[in-house]
Amino acid sequence: MRIVADTNVIVSALVFGGVPRGVLEQAEAGRCDLFYSESIQREVRRVLEQKFGWDTIASCFFHWRLLHFGKLRVERTPLPLRTPKKFTAPL
Repeated sequence: MRIVADTNVIVSALVFGGVPRGVLEQAEAGRCDLFYSESIQREVRRVLEQKFGWDTIASCFFHWRLLHFGKLRVERTPLPLRTPKKFTAPL
């Protein structure tokens, strides 16, 4: 099973426990693949430090653990859309 964890799931798992923590535990046990992105990773650290008072060492430790059981997905930069040239059909 593949799971994409957003900031809310990860923060809830670490701060409150419950079902979100179960998701992380399943991933850590290798029963599912947990995916996240660099922007989610940065946001989790920011939220843990600013809203919940975690120190940098604690948030870095979690980040280190997440790297061992989660799968970091590289975010793709969308290509700009080109407007197609106007097509005129021959008569």
